[in-house]
Amino acid sequence: MPMLPQLGAGSTKRVSSAVCQHAENSMQRGMSYAADSYYLISPLNTWDGDLRIGERHVYRGVIRPGMLRLAAPTEHEHKVYPDSARALVVRLPEPWLCRMLRSLQTEFRPDVLVRDPVLYVDPTVRRLARLLSEKCSLAQSSNHLVTQGLAEALLGLLVEHQRAKEKGPSGRDLSDEQMRLSCLFVDANLQRPPSIREWSDRLDMSPKDFSRRFFRTNGITPYAWLMERRIRNAQELLRSKISVSELALQLGFANQSHFTETFRKRTGMAPVRWRKLIRRSISAA
Repeated sequence: MPMLPQLGAGSTKRVSSAVCQHAENSMQRGMSYAADSYYLISPLNTWDGDLRIGERHVYRGVIRPGMLRLAAPTEHEHKVYPDSARALVVRLPEPWLCRMLRSLQTEFRPDVLVRDPVLYVDPTVRRLARLLSEKCSLAQSSNHLVTQGLAEALLGLLVEHQRAKEKGPSGRDLSDEQMRLSCLFVDANLQRPPSIREWSDRLDMSPKDFSRRFFRTNGITPYAWLMERRIRNAQELLRSKISVSELALQLGFANQSHFTETFRKRTGMAPVRWRKLIRRSISAA
């Protein structure tokens, strides 16, 4: 019989099915990982993170709901996440995972999905992860079939995106080169963020087509992505001695109050507090 969803740190018992863990603040403090299992991890809120696997730098930037990746306890990850980070963690015993991958008729092995993580944002993943985290918090025997189904659906989406990644972007997505040009264009115009019209003109697209392709590629609107990029730049600048008021003007915000309010909404804290935490963590290191 499938094991019921568990809340909090992971159990080390051998199980034959997926076990859901609703992990709050555990991304930084560490969890009790079972040596015979893999883990699906999906953020439940937004934070700025840094992920390295071994010597390879995999990702640095905004981590947000809708992202999904497979992790293994033996992959020697180095993760830097804030205390406010919350994520759904689903334990997948290796025999169960291999059986599910075969049922999905995929050639991918668990080690392939771990070694080459797919970092994307999918609105469906966001909804499923939120629903699964809610089911995990309800210790009712009627929930185990639902949680198993949701876990299988998340795994299926991970495989689907891995297949899409290997095939390359479709005509409905933005290519890597178009995203690179977008980053360059936006970073060169931080003091006066471009309009959708200016942005789409740079890529020789209509605003409607650009917005549709951008959302399909990134899972968020161009405006939301632009705001995240501005906040990410702000976090980098806050490591320096620049004043908050000067930083706000440099990034195109109307004034310091507007910047502070936007930064707090995106990160959960004021710029001054974020700067203090960063300096404290650097001193501790």
